[in-house]
Amino acid sequence: MKASSAGLRFLFASSVLALSPEPAAERIVLEDFEKGPLDGLPPGWKARRYGEGAQPPYRIQEEHGNRFLRAEDRGENVMLYKEVRWSAREYPYLSFRWRIRAVPEGADERFEEKADSAAGLYLSYRRKLGIVPESVKFVWSGSLAAGSAFRRPGIGMPWTVVAGSGAPDGSWRTFVFRTEDVYRETFGKDPGDRPLGIGILSDANSTGSLAAADYDDITVYRTPPSTVDEIREILRPSRQPDVRAVQDSTY
Repeated sequence: MKASSAGLRFLFASSVLALSPEPAAERIVLEDFEKGPLDGLPPGWKARRYGEGAQPPYRIQEEHGNRFLRAEDRGENVMLYKEVRWSAREYPYLSFRWRIRAVPEGADERFEEKADSAAGLYLSYRRKLGIVPESVKFVWSGSLAAGSAFRRPGIGMPWTVVAGSGAPDGSWRTFVFRTEDVYRETFGKDPGDRPLGIGILSDANSTGSLAAADYDDITVYRTPPSTVDEIREILRPSRQPDVRAVQDSTY
């Protein structure tokens, strides 16, 4: 099948600061991990285990008075999922923060036998036949360039969008996407107004290594957050699982 490509702008920033306060009407905080016990799981999230007896490799941590979720996966392969609803048309901008701590060795998200990521955030939409949701998965990749987008074969597989890539540098990075644009450029249709929820997955089960990342401040906005500067970035979706990575961008 011939690969298709299209341009899409998204927003990106690298920062050690939390999102600046804004009026409640301008944003909805989907999760900031401020609730729940230290070293425990955040309330309202459910664990989806892909291996027998695997325990969720996630725990709430605190640093400089700010709480966040820490993931350290050594093969557990457990997703956390939260059902949450909001109007994607009223709040079209999705923002989240990651701090990458370890990238799985030898991972390549395009192939099932290597499909591990340091960090992953799912955005789930409508369900096919009332059962299987359609999802976009934002990942931090150790091998694919930022802007790459692809979908592996299989029922219910998400469109994977590489939000960032490279070796860990210990800094918090803030990403902002206009979700309707991402959905149209990948699935090729209107996403509808009400997403079903969000999911988190750091996994290293395919490569037998380590995936580690910190997550924080998953928020939707009416307008782009003032803490983020707009840059040019290209999202190039392809329906071929072995699509070559696009040229890496400069942050």
